[in-house]
Amino acid sequence: MTLHVAGLDAAWLAQAYGTPLYITDARRLVENMRHFHAAFQRHWAGPVRVLPAVKAGTAIALLRRLRTVAEGCDLFSEGEYEAALRAGFAPGAVSLNGNGKLASPGFIERLVRDGARITVDDIGELDAIEAAAARAGVTASLRLRMRPDLGDDWAASDFLTECLPVFIASQAYKSGMPTADLLRAGRRILASAHMDLTGLHTHFGRHRATVAYWRAAGRATACEITRCLDAWGGWVPREIDIGGGFAGPGDSVGRQVPRSFAIEALALQALRLLPRHGRERVTAALFRMARRHVPAVQPPAAPPTFDACAAAMAGELARGIGNRLDLRRTVLEVEPGRAIFTDAGCHLARVLGVKRQDRPLPWTWVITDTSTAFLPDANTEKCRFTVRADPARPATGTEVVDMTGLTCDADRIVGDVRVPAGMAPGDLVVFDNTGAYNEQAATNFNSLPRPASILVDDDGPRLIRRRETVADVLARDVAGDGAGDGASDGASDGADAGAGRG
Repeated sequence: MTLHVAGLDAAWLAQAYGTPLYITDARRLVENMRHFHAAFQRHWAGPVRVLPAVKAGTAIALLRRLRTVAEGCDLFSEGEYEAALRAGFAPGAVSLNGNGKLASPGFIERLVRDGARITVDDIGELDAIEAAAARAGVTASLRLRMRPDLGDDWAASDFLTECLPVFIASQAYKSGMPTADLLRAGRRILASAHMDLTGLHTHFGRHRATVAYWRAAGRATACEITRCLDAWGGWVPREIDIGGGFAGPGDSVGRQVPRSFAIEALALQALRLLPRHGRERVTAALFRMARRHVPAVQPPAAPPTFDACAAAMAGELARGIGNRLDLRRTVLEVEPGRAIFTDAGCHLARVLGVKRQDRPLPWTWVITDTSTAFLPDANTEKCRFTVRADPARPATGTEVVDMTGLTCDADRIVGDVRVPAGMAPGDLVVFDNTGAYNEQAATNFNSLPRPASILVDDDGPRLIRRRETVADVLARDVAGDGAGDGASDGASDGADAGAGRG
C-alpha cells in the first residue's frame, strides 16, 4: 500500500524534499478554522473572532494562509509579533499575551506606537505601558488576563509533567493576574488618560479533553468577570477572550504514558523479590503478553467536538453573565492552537536501521532519521502520534516495535507500536497529528540540523522553511580568543534575531 500524506505520494515528497520533513495541509487547517468559528458562533449571541495561536505554527507562509480566514492572531513574543506583521496581520487585531513583554528593550514602546492590543499578564507591566503611551501621545488598548478558579477538580491533568490534579495544575501555571491584582489593575486603567480597558482574557490550557472540564471553565470565567463588573461599577467589556486549550481531531496529549503506570511500576518493583533469572523470565513473559494486545491500528483520539466544547464553555459563560451584559454587543474571542493545527500536520521520516534483541528481554527498535528533538511533544506532552509505515517489500504479518530516533538520547518517539513485519532501511514512516508545536519547539540536540517544512495547498506543495545545515547550527558560535567577541551581538533585539531564521 502506497503511503499518502495530504493527498500526495509520500515517496515522491521524500524524493523531492528529503527526510525528515514537516508537512502542513493548508486545506485542513483552513477547514478546521472555519468549523471552529462556526461552532462558537452557534453558542454566542454576539460576534466571534477566532485568533489562531501563532506559537503552534510560526512559519510566515503558513500565517499568510491563515490570514485569509482569520482577522487576527494570538501572540506571545516579539518574534511572533514580527512574524505576524510580515504575514500581514494588523497590530490592532492581534492579542499580545504573556509575561515576557518587558524582556526586550523597546518592545512595549513598539506595541503602543503600533496600536497593538496588549493583554496584561502582570500588574507590574502597567508602569511601562502607561509611560510609553504618554510619550507617544496615544491611548494603549489593554485587556487584563484573569486567573479564574476552576474549583475542586481533582481529576488528573493530561499534562503529565507534574502529575497533578487539575485544581493544583491550573493554579501552578504562572500566567494571569491574581484576583487582588486584577481588581487593582482595572481601577488604575479606568482612571488613566493613556490606557483603555477593552476587555478581559483567560486561558485554561488543555488539562482535560472533556465537556465537564469546559463547563467548569465557563462557570469559573463568568464568576471572575462578575467579580470585575461588581468592582468596576459601570464598566462594560467590549470583548471577552477565553483563550485556547481545546483538543482537536487527532489529539493525543498524555496518551504515551498509560493511566495505569503507577500500578505497573509497583508490579515491576514486586519482581525484585524474585531471583534475577526468574525475574527476567517473568518480565519477558509480561512484555510478550502485553504486546499481543497492541492494536493493528491505533484507535484515533476522540475528544469532544468543537461544537460540544463551544456549547460547554461559551454556553456556561453566557448563562453566567447574560443578565449583566448585552452579549449581542460583546465580542467573544477564542485562541485555538492544538485544536486547529494538530491533524493538519504530519512528519515524514525514513528508516535507517532495525535492531532486534531476544534476551534478556525481547525488544525491537526501528531507528529513523528523525527524533524527539524534532517531535518534542512526544516527551513534553507525552503525545502518542499515529504511525503509518510502508515497507518496500510485501509484509507477512505485523510486529510490535519502538519507533525511535537518531540522537544519543533514548529517543523513543512512539513505543510499542504495531507495524508491518520486516521493516528495513529505506522504508518510509509517517507520524500523523504532529501539526501543533513540534516544529516550533524543535531543537538542535546533538548539533542536528532541523528539518525542512512544506505547505500543501490546492496548487500543490511548496517549501516554506528550508532544511538547516551544520553550518547553520554552528553559525552563532564565536570562535575567536574570547576577548570581547560578539559582546554586543548577544543583546541584539528580538526582531532581528527572529528575522535571521525566516
